[in-house]
Amino acid sequence: MGASELWTMVETREKESKTQGKYGEPFDAFQAMKYFALTLVVGMGTVIGAFSLGDTAVKILSWYDEYESTGPDVVVIKPDYENGNKEYADGDAQLHDLIFHFTTMGGAYVLFSVIAFGAHVFGYLHMQYLDTIECDLNLYDDATKAQMLAARAGFTSLEACYEGIRGLMALVDANGNGYVDRCEDANLLQVFDPSNTDAYALKFSHTQPLSTWKQRCDTLFNPLWG
Repeated sequence: MGASELWTMVETREKESKTQGKYGEPFDAFQAMKYFALTLVVGMGTVIGAFSLGDTAVKILSWYDEYESTGPDVVVIKPDYENGNKEYADGDAQLHDLIFHFTTMGGAYVLFSVIAFGAHVFGYLHMQYLDTIECDLNLYDDATKAQMLAARAGFTSLEACYEGIRGLMALVDANGNGYVDRCEDANLLQVFDPSNTDAYALKFSHTQPLSTWKQRCDTLFNPLWG
């Protein structure tokens, strides 16, 4: 998945979360962190592969320009044709240098290409949003739902929300594990607005620790939400 596709996916989810129901979040925080980590992997793999290829290309390709065939430091070993010794025939050193250097060059190109390409493949395979979750959408009884709606009705201002949100989130946290998971949030979306479909509630639910209660109120009173 390229950057343009990722951006398009985010915009599409934002639009769907506003047009297909109410109160849904386009991106779950854990999913967002996964995407952030994967984009770092793809980006760093590309940078490492491209930089290493460019950094070594000059030395690998231009070594022949610095090849000294004459000069005071060059020792020329002449073949002894008279005695039948042709071990060091003319051009042997150059031929071996060509083989060694071009083998190294090919190996380097393959290595750095695999690093860059492999990062993109890894990102493509894992950069999928997990919309499907196992969830019981009848998690709360009628009495609990009534308490949730009563608490929600009391949020007439941001300050009133700050005062009562922790009680509401404690009700939503059905399993008492200290944070609202996606299943609990999906149930809450349908409690707040019964017109939200099961598909919408599951797709646009998100996780949120109880310690972030203030953020929940900030979201509720954000004019761009819901």
